[in-house]
Amino acid sequence: MEKNKSSFLITVSILIATLTDICFYDNFSGVSNTIYEIFIIGLLIYIKKDKLKHKLTRWDYIYAAILGLLSFVPTVSASGGMIFLEVVLYSMIVIKWAIHIAYEIDTIPINKYIMIYFHLMRKSFSEMFAPLRDLDEKKFFKQRNQFWNQQNDSDENTENNVLQEQKADVKMQVVRGVVIAIPILFFVIILLASSDAMFREIVTSIIYVPDSIGDIFGIAMLFLLAYAIAYGVGRALILKKIDVSAKAVSRTNAVTGITFCGIFAAVYVLFVLVQIVGLFNKSGIFLPDDYTYARYAREGFFQLLVVCIINAIMVVISRIRFEEKKILKQLLYVISGCTYCMIFSATYRMMLYIRVYDLTVLRLFALYGLISIFLIMIAVIVFIKNVNIKMSEYIVVIIGFGFAIFALARPEYIVAKYNVAHLDKEKTDYSYLRRLSNDAAGVILSSGVAEEFEYEYDDWDDKHVKVVNENDYTDNIITSYENDIKGDARKFNISDVIAYHAAQKYEKKQGR
Repeated sequence: MEKNKSSFLITVSILIATLTDICFYDNFSGVSNTIYEIFIIGLLIYIKKDKLKHKLTRWDYIYAAILGLLSFVPTVSASGGMIFLEVVLYSMIVIKWAIHIAYEIDTIPINKYIMIYFHLMRKSFSEMFAPLRDLDEKKFFKQRNQFWNQQNDSDENTENNVLQEQKADVKMQVVRGVVIAIPILFFVIILLASSDAMFREIVTSIIYVPDSIGDIFGIAMLFLLAYAIAYGVGRALILKKIDVSAKAVSRTNAVTGITFCGIFAAVYVLFVLVQIVGLFNKSGIFLPDDYTYARYAREGFFQLLVVCIINAIMVVISRIRFEEKKILKQLLYVISGCTYCMIFSATYRMMLYIRVYDLTVLRLFALYGLISIFLIMIAVIVFIKNVNIKMSEYIVVIIGFGFAIFALARPEYIVAKYNVAHLDKEKTDYSYLRRLSNDAAGVILSSGVAEEFEYEYDDWDDKHVKVVNENDYTDNIITSYENDIKGDARKFNISDVIAYHAAQKYEKKQGR
């Protein structure tokens, strides 16, 4: 039985590595990413429900919903930045969910969150090099003989359990046969495609087929890397080689915490008073002589954003590390209240800045960050009163759902729509609009702004100068789609399709 369990991990690792090759080789975005990520969600649910025989909890459904939303980002958005952040966030949440499943825990202590990730990566790396050894190693599953398919001591119907195991084993054998066939079949398809032009035309319209030794080598390396990572992480989780228990934290004397927090609270209260008098009341009585209110109001946003993040972390650490005292809690409430004032101040400053200098993806992302901090601070305030709340889970929900909605809204589309609506032909940064991804192409082409792309504002000469050919923008969209995307079903992306049709329509309108 141990050997079957060990081979399950190897089978899953091979399947993940094969799908990684199919979905990600020579491809960064598109519907294949969504299919791959939905498969990972289904795999985790299958392991918990069918292999471990554990009932799905509400947190399993929440994680699945967050990851499901995130998985559609690569299909909806063409922004490389958004897709990269989605992949990072998706990977972190998947690992967190896998830890919950493997260790049968509801929450990860907020003070151990980062260290658990670090230790898991370290243990996973050390376990990457043991897959062949496990084929004949009984010790592997003897160490954790209750991980899955364990027999409950109170089972009343042994025959029933045996039948269920036999059915499950048949299913597993079918899956194993498919997994073993896929890599070999892929190699055979490559050979057949290279031998017949008609067959190659049919196959290449469905999947990517390598046509050089370099591609074959790259596919092989990606397969081995994906297999090693999947196997290493899976083995580390199965053997439970990281400590996720919520151990009691030795707390420092409360006097130290009161002094520390008191200093910050005093400074923040003074800062809040200055904001009320100087910023919100539009009074410039404390400004230097060479400052105007407009200049003052548009400065300091990013500094305040960083301070808000520091405050959230500082309050949580102070609540964990220092002895519980009423006055300490009150000081932490004061710091939290001042943080909200800083959030409002930073938001107000950014809105003024956008009004003058237009919208960018970074500025929009910063506003999303402020909204996230605003919501997280609610949990922080509750955490001050009760340290036993599921703080890390709450943060995952806020950041996960928040970023999924933010990315699916296509920030570059929003930026283009705002800037086109507030167009100033003398000061609008056309070069910035031109550099936006295909998320923004539909707005740019339908509004006619692309006609201005042959010019760029020169601060030195205070005038617009010609920098590119007007046709380059639409030509790049059409050429990129027809050469790189149209013939590869994996790369289907809604924004790319919209941009392609918008570019064709624009060129037809221009008589080209």
